[in-house]
Amino acid sequence: MKILYWKKPVEEDFAVESPANLDEIESFVVAELVRNRIKFDGDYHQYGELGAPVIELDSGTQYVYTTTWRHWGRLTANAWNQIEKSQKYDYIDFYMMYNEDMLLPDGTVLHRPALEPNWGFLKL
Repeated sequence: MKILYWKKPVEEDFAVESPANLDEIESFVVAELVRNRIKFDGDYHQYGELGAPVIELDSGTQYVYTTTWRHWGRLTANAWNQIEKSQKYDYIDFYMMYNEDMLLPDGTVLHRPALEPNWGFLKL
């Protein structure tokens, strides 16, 4: 199994059935996140230019790995807990709008500004 490249997923990439060895693929994706120190959120996974890995399975079949924001957050938290030898991350840290620098597969650092709270009270 290997990653051929990373791409921006399109609608058709989300319509494919999961392969039987999905757990193996997800373990491989986490290992790649660890090996290459990749860190981005579920929002970027679904909409970013390099958000989804195109994986070639041992059978030669190519598969675009796409998942939900929350599940991508879980995979990324798993990877970064391994990298930092901690348990400080959970899916919520990476599922959307990650407020720290994101590290993309091509080595680019994507700076995302910190978000200001957008809640308050409205007098009626």
